[in-house]
Amino acid sequence: MLGAMTVDSETLGDSYVGTGAVDTYDYTFRIQSEDDLRVVVADLAGAETVLVLDTDYTVDGVGDADGGTITLTDPLTADYAIHLRPYPALTQPSSFRNQTANHRAALENALDRIVQCIQRVAHELSRCIRTGETVDPDDFTLTLPEPSAGDLIGWNDDEDGLVNITPGSVELAIPASDSVGTSQLVNLAVTTGKLNDLAVTVGKLAANAVTTAKIADNNVTLAKLVETLGILDYGNEIAVTGAVTATIGRMHKCTGTSADYTVALPAVSGNAGKVIGFRMGSAAALTKLVTLDGDGSETIDGATTRVMWANEVAILLCDGTEWRKIGGKSIPMMGSITRTGLPQSITEDLETKVTSNATLIDGGMTISSGMLTVRRGGIYQASIGATMNTGQVAEQLELYLKVNQNNADNYPRSGMEAGSASVFPMLSASSPITLAAGDEVEMYVYHNSAAARTALDIHLAAVEQPVW
Repeated sequence: MLGAMTVDSETLGDSYVGTGAVDTYDYTFRIQSEDDLRVVVADLAGAETVLVLDTDYTVDGVGDADGGTITLTDPLTADYAIHLRPYPALTQPSSFRNQTANHRAALENALDRIVQCIQRVAHELSRCIRTGETVDPDDFTLTLPEPSAGDLIGWNDDEDGLVNITPGSVELAIPASDSVGTSQLVNLAVTTGKLNDLAVTVGKLAANAVTTAKIADNNVTLAKLVETLGILDYGNEIAVTGAVTATIGRMHKCTGTSADYTVALPAVSGNAGKVIGFRMGSAAALTKLVTLDGDGSETIDGATTRVMWANEVAILLCDGTEWRKIGGKSIPMMGSITRTGLPQSITEDLETKVTSNATLIDGGMTISSGMLTVRRGGIYQASIGATMNTGQVAEQLELYLKVNQNNADNYPRSGMEAGSASVFPMLSASSPITLAAGDEVEMYVYHNSAAARTALDIHLAAVEQPVW
């Protein structure tokens, strides 16, 4: 017969963490049968598995007042947890009849079993949802509604029972106004993490497809976030191929091969703190110029227009009075031409235009024989050079740049006198000059000898100095 004892502890069992090497664990409470012990293991995610007696483990120490041990078939995996607790069946197997011998030990065993059954039920109840002790249970019912796939469970409108709730059918108490400002989001503790948990993505905002808790019904759309918070939507570019008015908060990708065109900027009034972006296409996709034009007399960093070409990027911020570039990429326009092969004959006492027959660099300028045509006005570093075949002492030689600009000529010159009939002097000049769109840059040579001369190794180059 099992030794009797009292149940003087409210212990609900023993727990251990596996190491991968241990297969034996102690339980510190008395059980009256191997079946009165429940063994449960849990993985790192909390998923539980109830082990099976004699399949997954064996039990020693049944009836011992201090408990006993279990031995697992396989050692418990590292970082897994194992829980051992009394789990007698909710039955009363003892029989006490009239006029039969009743052993006190058997009676005490039966009482101990009843106490352990009560402890088992108490343990189960401790893991249930409960109301407060002062709540009157007659005021409501906790009966669950019929299962409905995909639905949630919540209080009904009378707050006296539970019902199924379809996700998205309940509105959150978020600001009712059309504009959700930063301070309102902060007050509501709306964080990036919470938005991520709700799977609120830029794509859903753009498509006005955010339905979680009826956010869409409360007008929290990408357009509202752009309008109110001044964000720039990089992931939803607007394709531009011709004249158009740009959209606040959006990135615009400009392409085109047929004609130059203008993109109008929104008025600065009411748009302080807002941003707008432009990304030019590749050299193959955009062979023309795109002009950004402020509204009316409004400016872009002090200028009413800004011209962009292939592969350039501009992010503009409105400060309330004008648009300012706060980011992007500027690529200088440039061109370089040369003459290879036969030298060019230079007539005496006559300014002679030097012609080219090869292009060294084609970087956005219009190039023709002996001439570079400017497509975007600005400051350019112009350089020229040539080697002269001279045969006269004290001969005057000049090499200079000529700019056809509204019929006015500008001459960065390089001049010298030949010191010997046997030398081949090389002349060069370089100077920053301000050029306008449409200006034609050419190179000229002059000499005052009594006979014609030739020019060798001729080159002409112009490189834009970006200022925006």
